[in-house]
Amino acid sequence: MFPDRFWICVGSGQMLNEGIVGKKWPTKDNRNEALKDAVHIMRELWRGKMVNYDKHFTVQNAKLYTLPPKPPVVV
Repeated sequence: MFPDRFWICVGSGQMLNEGIVGKKWPTKDNRNEALKDAVHIMRELWRGKMVNYDKHFTVQNAKLYTLPPKPPVVV
């Protein structure tokens, strides 16, 4: 419907929205590491690779079978 208009921005989170679940809020360094991991996983998927990952996130045998013409991410 709107070519090239979809994109996402990712960040390390904010306590205002995510702290409501009652878990201990991670340090900024920890959140930044999780952000780096998430972006790495997305980039590997957008390259058409099969992704297995287990650190901040657990991903098993993930693959995108329909790839976007260009990754819609801004960091």
